[in-house]
Amino acid sequence: MCDTVYRLTPSAAVPELIFDMGRHSFPINDLNRKDIKSDNLIVTDVNVTPKKAVFGVSRGWIGDEDHTLYIGTYDRQTGETRIALASDGITDDLGGFIPFAPAFSNPKGDLIGVLTTDDIEEWYGENPDFPRPEWLNTLPDDSNPILVIVSE
Repeated sequence: MCDTVYRLTPSAAVPELIFDMGRHSFPINDLNRKDIKSDNLIVTDVNVTPKKAVFGVSRGWIGDEDHTLYIGTYDRQTGETRIALASDGITDDLGGFIPFAPAFSNPKGDLIGVLTTDDIEEWYGENPDFPRPEWLNTLPDDSNPILVIVSE
């Protein structure tokens, strides 16, 4: 299967991005007729900004034991694609703080993710030597989720 993201104009649907999974694709004609195999790659979600596309990819069927989720970024200017395990998230390249997965973007093209205090405390359980930012010490355990914004 080759997944295409279209940009809608008043007169047409214009292909914006094409995800070609090559030999790992799931044939569109088999959809709802055959099971997805463990080596099939399926695009599960896409977030497009003016400079990047962030996307999720599922290897195999979601309920299967060997199912794996990936997160990818595509630089629309250079053509570079990077993919990593979704469980690893996107790493903070400035301070090395908790990795996250973007959930949406704003009109400026910033990527936005959400972290809960539980997510952060779990990460600190695995990374106890990482310095705690001052602002984190003032948050109650039941505080609202924290927005993570990545500017391009």
